[in-house]
Amino acid sequence: MVDEMKAVGPPPPPPDHLRYTWPATWSLIYDRDLGAGMGAHMQVTIREKKDFATLRLTANLPSRQEMGFFRTVLPDAEVDRIRALVRVSDYLKYGHRGAMRPDTPTVSLRENENVSTFLPDSPPPASVIAVFHALDAIAEEIIKHPFKTLRGEAKWAAPQVKRGEHVEVSVALRSVGSELILIDDPLGSASATWVGLRLKVAKDKPVAQLDWEKDVKQFDLVPQNLLTAEGKLAKGHPSRIELAPGAELRFLARRKLLLSEGHYKGTLTFVGGSDDRDGRIVDGFLTMDLGPITVTR
Repeated sequence: MVDEMKAVGPPPPPPDHLRYTWPATWSLIYDRDLGAGMGAHMQVTIREKKDFATLRLTANLPSRQEMGFFRTVLPDAEVDRIRALVRVSDYLKYGHRGAMRPDTPTVSLRENENVSTFLPDSPPPASVIAVFHALDAIAEEIIKHPFKTLRGEAKWAAPQVKRGEHVEVSVALRSVGSELILIDDPLGSASATWVGLRLKVAKDKPVAQLDWEKDVKQFDLVPQNLLTAEGKLAKGHPSRIELAPGAELRFLARRKLLLSEGHYKGTLTFVGGSDDRDGRIVDGFLTMDLGPITVTR
């Protein structure tokens, strides 16, 4: 751990609610379920020209192992293009009128003093799908500009392990934005049953061929599974820590998986808690690719 990481003091006052601080001009909020866990979603907010466009991720997109807040100022022409797409979609015709899938994207707009939300029927018309595709592309652009952002990296300590032996994973949680962030510290967890880390291992074969009962195993890690980056037992860690830009938390995870011989691939997911009163907190489900591992006799 580096010097910029430290224990947490009292939280600052809660931020104003976004809905009540929008300017009285054209604005847009786009929500999409990411399917990575309960409450995992992407939210894109675009306001009038010359203002920040923001992205909030509570799970990482496939393009990056990052979650948190991102922001940039979009070119005027891009704001005009998105506004035109939304208006051409004639969104007010497509208000929700029946059952809707949980992962259906939604768009909320403010035009002057009026706020409208469309939750399209399934399937939505092509004009609305065009809006969703454009906003997905906007998210991929905004994600290039981290603000309060956590990046995760994890890898197996060795490419193979003998059956019945412990596997070891090295983990780094790093602040990569321009602002200080606050995260849960698995090494300081007060829980005896789960520290917010979930290890998933699957047979190395196409997803369509997986038997989800036999080929996929999931393990919730407990305090006994964690060591500091130096391989020692953790002592005196706070439950939450601040990470200044560039700072990181490193640690090791060890566990017996009791897998049969064969080739596997794995992921490690960090689940961070939330607190609406503290705008520094980066919460959600950050999944890190561990790559392949072979279990031998």
